[in-house]
Amino acid sequence: LLRSNTAKEKTKPTKSKSISKAKYKTAQGALAKTFRGKKHLEKREPQIHESTKLALILKGRQSSHTVNDVLTELAILKKPHIHKLQRKNDIVPFDSTMGQSGLLESLCRKSDCALFALG
Repeated sequence: LLRSNTAKEKTKPTKSKSISKAKYKTAQGALAKTFRGKKHLEKREPQIHESTKLALILKGRQSSHTVNDVLTELAILKKPHIHKLQRKNDIVPFDSTMGQSGLLESLCRKSDCALFALG
């Protein structure tokens, strides 16, 4: 009894892979793989009643007295909704070659501020 080699080989059934393994869908249509991910996405979605935007006010590395006065006046106008850093910061906000734009973004994210003023 001779059997052909093709008969010995068993073919494995192929499983069709879905494009996304997302199980949870938020109200805005974003997909999440886990329930915890869904809660995180819902937290970042636009809310019906959003809180007021906080401002981060900080001095640059070479700020003049006039600019410091303007920042102080701005802080007085927006008094309860600010975070003011007291010391000079060596930050160049929109220069990607210095690598400092990520520092400003992380400062804003850490203090939960949507606005910033750099003098």
